[in-house]
Amino acid sequence: MRRLLTGTLALAILTGFGAPEVAAGAGPDLILHDAVVLTMDADAPHATAVAITGERIVAVGSDAEVLPLAGAGTAVVDLDGRTVTPGFIDSHGHWIGDRLLYGVSTPQEAIQTALEDGWTSLDELFVNQERLDELTALDAAGELRVRVNAYLPVNFGPDQKFGFWFSDLTPGAQIGPRLRLAGAKFFIDGCGPDTYYLSEPRDDGDRGQFDWKRRALRRLVARVHDAGWQIAAHTCGDGATDEILDALELAFGDDPGKPFRARLEHLVVLRDDQLARMRRLGAIASFQLTFVDSGWTHDLKAVFSRDRLELFGRWRDIVEEPKLRSMGSTDTPYGEGSPLGPSSVIDALVQATTKQDQPGDPAPRWMREQRLTIDQALRSLTTGGAYGIFAEDALGMVAPGMLADLVVLSEDPHMVPKLELERIDVLIVFVGGTLEVCAPAVTTLCPA
Repeated sequence: MRRLLTGTLALAILTGFGAPEVAAGAGPDLILHDAVVLTMDADAPHATAVAITGERIVAVGSDAEVLPLAGAGTAVVDLDGRTVTPGFIDSHGHWIGDRLLYGVSTPQEAIQTALEDGWTSLDELFVNQERLDELTALDAAGELRVRVNAYLPVNFGPDQKFGFWFSDLTPGAQIGPRLRLAGAKFFIDGCGPDTYYLSEPRDDGDRGQFDWKRRALRRLVARVHDAGWQIAAHTCGDGATDEILDALELAFGDDPGKPFRARLEHLVVLRDDQLARMRRLGAIASFQLTFVDSGWTHDLKAVFSRDRLELFGRWRDIVEEPKLRSMGSTDTPYGEGSPLGPSSVIDALVQATTKQDQPGDPAPRWMREQRLTIDQALRSLTTGGAYGIFAEDALGMVAPGMLADLVVLSEDPHMVPKLELERIDVLIVFVGGTLEVCAPAVTTLCPA
C-alpha cells in the first residue's frame, strides 16, 4: 500500500497534549483532525487531532494545538467527526496459519482480510516450523502488512508432542520489521463440552481431556521458562487451569511472576480462587470476546447443571478483578462457530457487549451478567493486548511516541446502541504510518 512521505526535519515528540517547540519549516507527514480520538490513555482519554511523522505519532491534542504544526509537506485530513482508535490487537488467533479453514488460500489474502476487519496486530497461537518459515519469508518480502507475534507449540493435544524444538531460537527476537518470536504454546486440555478438563466430574462422571502426564508438563514448563520464553497455555477447563498454575508456580520459584507475563488462553471455566492465584503469579487472562455467547447455550446446558454454568465465560469478572491483567481476542477462525470464519473488531465488540451469537438471540442470565461495557471491550483489544506482548510502550494507545497503528471508524462505539454496533464500518487503517486500508466510501480522505 501507499507509504506516507517522511518529512525532511523530525518533529519533536510530545510528552503531553500541548504543542511542542518546532524548528522553523518542520512539520509532520500527516495530521488527522476534526475527529473523535479515543486515545485509550487514562490520563488524557480524548482528543480531536493526531500528527504522524514516519512510523510514529508525534502529537495528540485538540485541533487548535495540533493543526499549527503542519508544514508545507504535511497532508492534512479532515475526518469530519469520524472516530480514531489505536490499532486493534487480536491477542489469540490463527488468521494466517489456519486460513484454509475459512476459505482463504493465500497468506496475503488472510492479511488483507484482517486489516479490513480492523486488526493491525495478530498473535498467531500455533506457529510450527513450516508456518514460521512462511511468516519469515513474507516479512522479508515486505508482505507482512500486519504485526505478527508468533507462539511456537510444544504439543497439540495428548498425542502430538513436539517438545522444545525451538531451543536454538531467541525468545522475544524481532525476526523482521513485522514478525516477532513471542512465546511458547502449551495445550493443556481440549476445548469442547466433552473435553474441558475439569476439577470435578461432569454429570456423566467424566472429567474431560488432560493432554499431559503431570510430571512431564511441569518439567517442560520449567525448561521453557528457564530459557526465557513467555508461556501461553491453552486451558479451557478449571482442572486444566489448576495444572498449569501449579506448573508455573514451580517454574517461577521465589520470583514474583509479574515480569514473565504467562498467558492463560481461553479460561472458559474459571473459579474465584483461580482468579486470585493468577493475580499473585502475574499471569494474564487471555479470553475470547467471541466465546460463550447465545450460540453456546444449547450444548452447554446439555452437559452441565445450572450451578456449573455460572463458572463459564466470566469475562466481566476477569476484567474487574483488581490488579489482574487481561486481554481480548477472537480465536479466528474458531470464534464464529459453524461455519468457521474471520471475526472483525466489530464482531468482537458486538458479542462481548450483547452475548448474542445472532441478532435477537436470547442469552441466559448467567451470560448477560458477564457482558462487557464498550470501554472494557475496547481496552481488552488495545492496551490489554499490548501488555500481553510486552509492547505497552509502543502499541495500544494514541499517544506521542507510540507507533502510528491507527484505525478510523465511521462512528464512536460509545455513542451507538449496543444492538446497532454492526452498523459501524472500518474506514481507514494505518500500520506504522503506512496506509493499509482505505474503504471506497472515503477514498477522497485518504492521503496520497
